[in-house]
Amino acid sequence: MNAQASIIRPNLNLFGENLSEISAMRAEAWKEFLNEGWPDRKWEQWKYTDLKKLLNHYHFKALAKKPAKFPQFEVCPNTYQAVLLDGEFCPELSQLPKAVEVMSLQEALLMDTEEVLRYLRPMNYKEQPMAALNQALMSDGLWIRLPADCVLDKPLQMIYLHSEQREPVATFYRNIIVLGHSSALTLIEDPQSQSRLHVLSNSVTQVYLESEAQFQCIGLQRNLPLLSQFSWLSIEQKRLSQARLFNIALGSYIGRYDLHSSLLEPEAMCEMKGIYVLTGTSHTDYHTRVDHIASHTKSIEVYKGVVDQKAHGVFNGKVMVHPNIKAVDARQSNHNLLLSNTAEIDTKPELEIYSDDVKCSHGATIGQLDEQALFYLQSRGIELQAAKLMLTQGFVLELLNEIQQEDIKNYLQGLLEAKMQQHFLLRD
Repeated sequence: MNAQASIIRPNLNLFGENLSEISAMRAEAWKEFLNEGWPDRKWEQWKYTDLKKLLNHYHFKALAKKPAKFPQFEVCPNTYQAVLLDGEFCPELSQLPKAVEVMSLQEALLMDTEEVLRYLRPMNYKEQPMAALNQALMSDGLWIRLPADCVLDKPLQMIYLHSEQREPVATFYRNIIVLGHSSALTLIEDPQSQSRLHVLSNSVTQVYLESEAQFQCIGLQRNLPLLSQFSWLSIEQKRLSQARLFNIALGSYIGRYDLHSSLLEPEAMCEMKGIYVLTGTSHTDYHTRVDHIASHTKSIEVYKGVVDQKAHGVFNGKVMVHPNIKAVDARQSNHNLLLSNTAEIDTKPELEIYSDDVKCSHGATIGQLDEQALFYLQSRGIELQAAKLMLTQGFVLELLNEIQQEDIKNYLQGLLEAKMQQHFLLRD
């Protein structure tokens, strides 16, 4: 694939061009991108996600035209909002907490360049191609830092908002989150688009958890068939820190989510859970990785998918237990319902263990709706599509109980139920 023809780099100075460190970082990433091109199915980590579907039809401009008026967007209940509009932070649409440090990455760099560069780590193109592309073209993002013992009273909804455009556009956001000792934050990552043309959203979020910090991130993929989302989330965890990641995918043109946690000190815990309900021709690919680098660490992964029509779901989860550590607990599972002969699921749970004192398990299932259960419901007067809806909801909705905020859980349940009702009850 012709990398340069597929995306047009904007001919202007983006943030940080006056900083030699960032300029060098961006130039090196862009050079690597042009040399290597977009990842294709020959790359092991991309064998199930073919970008030709996207790049053969769309050429993206990495600079959006600013709208004459602000577009509307969805707000989750009882949250703060940080809105990034067409490539830049938009304070006019944001409602930020006053007690913690939340600002645009551009502003943070100007205020304390040395401190931000401590956390703005370069990305390796060979291992993380879309994250490295983000490094070359990042235009803005968020800087979030909570001091020790600070607990944000409401979740922060981070909205990547795309307005109506005259041509397909791509946006590139870099976010840095630093949580001090015993601090706590819930983040909702939420791309939204009002454009009737295709949008490519590429985000990289780097999270650093000090001891006993608690981080919850809810990644929301709304049902947007003209949006392709590439999201990389990387977490470094210290002693007794807890990270809980929850993803919901309702269908996009292409969705690729790379989630990586490094458990660096004892008693650190990471939990990754998610639901994907895919119909039409949507494609969603979850790649997770947990590195157990310290003893007495724990990880749990549970993903459930429902795939119908010509949609394609992918789960590739890897757990790495490093040498010379002990008392590691790692559990991983992926369960899927395949509802048509033309839908596709690829699942690949992996364990790589270099230590003896571990308790590890992994597994995957792909099945169909229980015919006996369907027959039983129909025998009680329930129509076929309504019976399928009931069984499917029972299969996936139990995972929502992991979300502690009742308002957010109810909101997400409403989105899931609306998607499934539309599919099962309104289909021909």
